Amino acid sequence: MKVIYFATDNYALSGAFICLVRLAQEMKSQGVDVKVVLPKEGDGTKLLSDAGIPYELIQSYNWDIAIGAGLNVKAKIPVKCMLNLWAIHRITEFLKKEKPDIVHINSTYSYVGAVAAYKLGIPVIWHIREFFEEDQNNQMWNRQKGYSLMGKASAIIPVSHALFDKYKRIFPENKLHVINDGVVEKRFYAPDRKIFRGDKIRLVCVGGLYHYKGQTTLIEALAEYVKRNTRYRENENTSLSLAGVKNTDVSSSLGVEGTEEMPHISPGLTDERIEKKLEISLSLVGEGTEEKALRDLAEERGIGEIVRFEGYCSEPEKFYKEADISFMTSKSEAFGLVTVEAMLSGALVIGADCAGTKDIIEDGKTGLLYEPGNYKSLADAIEYALSNKEGMQQIADRGRQRAVENFTTKVNADHVKRIYEEILL
Repeated sequence: MKVIYFATDNYALSGAFICLVRLAQEMKSQGVDVKVVLPKEGDGTKLLSDAGIPYELIQSYNWDIAIGAGLNVKAKIPVKCMLNLWAIHRITEFLKKEKPDIVHINSTYSYVGAVAAYKLGIPVIWHIREFFEEDQNNQMWNRQKGYSLMGKASAIIPVSHALFDKYKRIFPENKLHVINDGVVEKRFYAPDRKIFRGDKIRLVCVGGLYHYKGQTTLIEALAEYVKRNTRYRENENTSLSLAGVKNTDVSSSLGVEGTEEMPHISPGLTDERIEKKLEISLSLVGEGTEEKALRDLAEERGIGEIVRFEGYCSEPEKFYKEADISFMTSKSEAFGLVTVEAMLSGALVIGADCAGTKDIIEDGKTGLLYEPGNYKSLADAIEYALSNKEGMQQIADRGRQRAVENFTTKVNADHVKRIYEEILL
């Protein structure tokens, strides 16, 4: 079997591109002849080279445009369409030479590979890895024509049930096959790791710092938690003095029964048998346009000293494997690779109860969910987790097991390969 993958970008940090590389690499290990077509120069080529995946550069333009784009941007669309006609010609000649069994389009953004494949009668698989309008503020040049073209594919693969729910109103349901993305197991999997084993509580949120990623809600929630349950003390050995709460205070709002009662500390109580000094920190791992606003918000809410901006990190696993709790705060995450990475690493994951996150986390069993955008709901989840540490260890363990059984690159590739085989029957 031979498959040509069409990338929609060439960016080493792109989640869609990373998923393409992982899928092609796993397919290659299973004996599939693979090659990737790139639309432009970029640093993603290093990922392909390191994985031993051959590629071809045929320049083309994606069919997306920012919602609300000005006339100066829209005026370039006809030019890009004309240039894409030449790209389609080149791709058609390339496909004639390569003779693939299947052409696989990697995301909603590109179409030139599909047009060429349809001309030659080659089956097309079309991956949908993003909401498009909702999460990335983009739209197609011509949505009607775009959906018409996508609808001709032999199979369409949304990466979550949330995407399926959006696109089942547009495409025939029998063409839609939900296949969750996969993560490299050996890189993130920590089968024996335990959380809450030290005096310091470590929180982490990995992802770009953009308004749609929801880190504002996390900072507001952490500030609310601090306000409810902590008071700062002048003590060089601790940054926060954490007061216990009765588990049932917040368990009812989360839909989970409390299992342990901790004493409440009144403002004047200084009994060292009851007061428990703990340090807590939140690491935001990523970079983006909202960094300054998030820094300012943390300072305004009085938690600037415990919120750390770590910047971009090519090895996020080192943060996951030190974290007690990891967060997914986006309200429109198509799937959420970082959610799976954190679960594989053994951290407890708290996520927004929406979009693709609901595919990954079963509330109260493999993680905790909170009302999207509601910082008090997230503060409740944090409070409940830190007041039920033994129970949270069990939830984290089940989350890790769910991740390793369902969300690895091999599981992902096996499901995709079955789609290939069904189409070629």
